[in-house]
Amino acid sequence: MTFSAENTKRRFRPRFFLETGGTAPAAVSPPAVGELITLSDEDSRYSRTVLRARPGDPCEVVFAGSEASRAALFDCSFSEISQRVAVRLERRRELPTAALHLTLVQGLPQPKLLDEVVEKGTEVGVDRFLILPAGGSPPVPQERLEQRMERLLRVAAAAARQSKQSAVPEVAAVSWEEMRALATGEWTGLCLILEPAAQVSMKERLEAEATLAKPERVFLVVGPEGGWTEAELERLAGLGELVSLGRRILRTETAGPVAAAVVRFALMDW
Repeated sequence: MTFSAENTKRRFRPRFFLETGGTAPAAVSPPAVGELITLSDEDSRYSRTVLRARPGDPCEVVFAGSEASRAALFDCSFSEISQRVAVRLERRRELPTAALHLTLVQGLPQPKLLDEVVEKGTEVGVDRFLILPAGGSPPVPQERLEQRMERLLRVAAAAARQSKQSAVPEVAAVSWEEMRALATGEWTGLCLILEPAAQVSMKERLEAEATLAKPERVFLVVGPEGGWTEAELERLAGLGELVSLGRRILRTETAGPVAAAVVRFALMDW
């Protein structure tokens, strides 16, 4: 059986984000249809070595927007395949927006586990990751933690590209004071603290929430490998509600992404 050039043309459109380092004339305002956009070094390498892109292959570019302009999604095609790959913008489309903004507060586990938390969490729709050192966390020097954040931003960008998110999630290490300020100062929403001994399950809580007006923002708080201390649970109880994931006890790197998927599905924003 033979295949023509037409019937071997890729149908899948890989997605790229201008905020990850492209030549964004788009940094202030969206680019125009017909413009040629150069991808970042990392996206160029991915296009050449993983996608094995050829001129004319389809792709997508998301412009993240700014305070003065909305996000935009463009259908594109690969134009120049060299050390830096360029794509041409062909058509602007509406960018689907999520019904809720989802933050995962992850109690700091062994740093190597954070890659999985961020990768899988991004794939199921976490919009922001806040890494919180806790009493049960391993001792990690601040400098090493900051270096890990740089790696996690790259992990988030790759996962957002693969799963076709509308934006690359934020990733930051925070103190208890910073986390509390974010949880109490920016929204009226839902804050759920995962705790295996909680009397109320996440299923019960979300079923009740689904009958009400949907929250615009949700905070999920997951403990480190050693769990929360009693003092930490008291601090957290003032921010939200303690809930369990059910009968099963999941590893810390699994619990957050699973809970995030459950929230999006239960609140009909999957």
